[in-house]
Amino acid sequence: MKREATSGRLAELIKLFDRIVTVEGGGVSLKISKPVVEQLDAACVLDRQLVLQQTVVSGDVLIELPVSEILTDKTALDDPDLGAAFKVLRTQHGADSVCVLALYLLCLRRFPELGKPHRAYVESLPDDTPSPLAWPSEVLEVLQGTSISGALRQQAAVVDELADVWVSRLFQQLNGTIVTPLSSTWPKKEDVLYAFSMVSSRSFAVPFPDGSKPLSLIPLVDMLDHNPSVDVEFRVPAAASGGPEAS
Repeated sequence: MKREATSGRLAELIKLFDRIVTVEGGGVSLKISKPVVEQLDAACVLDRQLVLQQTVVSGDVLIELPVSEILTDKTALDDPDLGAAFKVLRTQHGADSVCVLALYLLCLRRFPELGKPHRAYVESLPDDTPSPLAWPSEVLEVLQGTSISGALRQQAAVVDELADVWVSRLFQQLNGTIVTPLSSTWPKKEDVLYAFSMVSSRSFAVPFPDGSKPLSLIPLVDMLDHNPSVDVEFRVPAAASGGPEAS
């Protein structure tokens, strides 16, 4: 499990680890709660590589973190600057979780003044777009007529709707705020594709105590392979104090 971080983002990445990581249990348990970055090997931070030092068995808890560190569509709806606009998209236009989370990430990437509690996580994300839709056209042409091509057409339709319909609706609600279109320079189709692909490739549906299962971007957990054949359980118990925690 490895994500490369460019030198320009290293400071933000270290802030992320510094704020939330505690290493316990000989490397088996990563408990995210207080700053102990001194316990992390520098190479671990540079490469974003997690190494388990003993066998993981069923029932082992690998990562625990406060719900406040999880990025969900509710995070967007509750945002002090953007929340009102996203609530309109949800209530009046029926925006789903992928739409809300992708557009929220799009805004956070472009405007560093926004979403400061999640700034280090957003800045630690890689530059590359993890989607076949970003592949060169000559590669995509080879896939024409295959089942992969059909799946890509469906994804492309979602991205087109995000870029052509939902971005416009969002900006109508954000008129007069710091989030405004920057002529022809932002957002480009590539920016929307990047945000969508990050959400679609990294997010999990996490069960909360209220019965909801919001689509979530979870620091560190998003580095794990999304293998549908592996049974991974996410729990968000109501803590006795200090609010709920996710594991």
